[in-house]
Amino acid sequence: MVGEDTFYEAAGQRDSRFATLVRQIALADLDWLTRFARWLRTDANMRSASLVLAAEAAKASVDAGQTGSRAVVDAVLQRADAPGEMLSYWISHYGKRIPKPVKLGVADAAARLYNEKSYLKWDSDSRGVRFADVLQLAHVDPRGEWQSALFKDAIEKRLGVEGLELPARLETLCANADLRGTDAATINRWAREGLLADKLAFAGMTWEAVPSLVNGPWTRELWESIIPSMGYMALRFPCLGGFAQPGNVGARAGADDGVGLGQAAVMAVSAHGRSTRSSRRHRTRATRSPSPPIPTPTPCRTNCRNRSRPTSGRVFERRPACVTPAAIPSSLDAAPAPTASTGWNARPAGGGRTTSIPARNTTRSRRCACWKRSTTAATTWSWEPPSDRK
Repeated sequence: MVGEDTFYEAAGQRDSRFATLVRQIALADLDWLTRFARWLRTDANMRSASLVLAAEAAKASVDAGQTGSRAVVDAVLQRADAPGEMLSYWISHYGKRIPKPVKLGVADAAARLYNEKSYLKWDSDSRGVRFADVLQLAHVDPRGEWQSALFKDAIEKRLGVEGLELPARLETLCANADLRGTDAATINRWAREGLLADKLAFAGMTWEAVPSLVNGPWTRELWESIIPSMGYMALRFPCLGGFAQPGNVGARAGADDGVGLGQAAVMAVSAHGRSTRSSRRHRTRATRSPSPPIPTPTPCRTNCRNRSRPTSGRVFERRPACVTPAAIPSSLDAAPAPTASTGWNARPAGGGRTTSIPARNTTRSRRCACWKRSTTAATTWSWEPPSDRK
């Protein structure tokens, strides 16, 4: 929705109109807008639109001296990269001066969402505002010793401190580092023995990083190892067709990681599942089911050498007596188009009957021997009675 052109309205005009409407509603009924923002993010699953809504509502509330914008900011931040995106949107539109309600809302969401697995998945150099930047800008308070150690490690890595050692209490980060240091032969052996799935899940490994572990292409064993720890949204991608084995996706659907099917794009997942089943069904038909036999064309009544293909349902203006319905050629494209002097119904000088043949697919047809090209009209095919033939 955000940043998308429509037929009647450009993206900039649409976003401006959306922001203006949000500011008006924020001043009129911020409590209703907070509930609507939570529904827009969780039930409607519109991440960008809800984030813009929360930022614009907070801006209008702060400018008007109204309280309550902290809740609307926290309500829309439901993924670990969302706090950074919120701060990035605010800085790009309103500068580096961030009001306290926005900081508090971002801090509440960061303390709730930041853990070892989300840190491994969402914190990277490609992010404009990284985890450490959020921690320093919003002054996030940790909720335990493990989170305090995680925040310290994130900030030290962001600052480029050398010689860092992972604390023992960060078990997922340590397991991830150990798994990345394992050789490819061992990873493939674990995959064949069925031991790799638990190790990948415990180490917080994403499916994008699995090929780097073996320094090679995907295999069936690798897919079967990573699928149980993949998120619902990851299962939407076209790679779904590469690991569509019975029970694999269903096994992931039963996993409990705090994400319900109601929060995923159910229609997108369902569409990919249907397309995968369809492609698998077509592959099965192609490999297991024999093709239906081609019907044998009926020879003409003059017993000539008719080996024409079966009819494809084309309607001819006239048909010679020797061509039966099953013997009408299905491909007739070499015949030239009619001219003004010789229409499709032109009769040859010999008195034989003629039939019009559309200029399509002649290269694959084999006509009856009774068919002869007219010498007087280059645009028609004539039929001569077989009485003069011996």
